[in-house]
Amino acid sequence: MTSYSRSPPYSSPSPPLPPSINRISADTAYRLLNNPIDYVDTYKIAAEILDWLKTAPVSRDWFAGKILNRTKRTLSDIIKHPRDWKDLNHRTEYFIKMYNWLNMSEEQRLQIMHCYGARPSK
Repeated sequence: MTSYSRSPPYSSPSPPLPPSINRISADTAYRLLNNPIDYVDTYKIAAEILDWLKTAPVSRDWFAGKILNRTKRTLSDIIKHPRDWKDLNHRTEYFIKMYNWLNMSEEQRLQIMHCYGARPSK
């Protein structure tokens, strides 16, 4: 009887970062994304994320899964139909992460994208 071993699915390494950009750890990325805040204008953040995603070097699916830990459908729902901050229950965490993402430098975003294995989608 012949035994075949199955190799894990192919995954290519993340593209190299430009030399001017340092690496970031997953712990640091988590802290940056989850920096606590008291209030967010959810309508403004939703509109800004929607605009950012139009030209982002990653897919909505990647952003939803890696940054928000949710599905693309949940991301679409919260950015297309935002509620007032005071009316949010558990979804405040999504807006906190999106707010923090938008307030990061482009270099920090690239570091996090690299850390979480982003593949250019465009």
